[in-house]
Amino acid sequence: SSLSLIGSDQTAASLVSPTLSASTSYYWNVVVKDGQGGQTIGQVWSFTTD
Repeated sequence: SSLSLIGSDQTAASLVSPTLSASTSYYWNVVVKDGQGGQTIGQVWSFTTD
């Protein structure tokens, strides 16, 4: 299966995702960017819907 980006350049503390499918695993991470071009990539998290 392939991964799809559902959000980028977010400034809010939360993101409303599109409708989730049943029995599906989802993965996400956060990339923090500063004003000087630096970035920190967070670990990948996952969850699976029922």
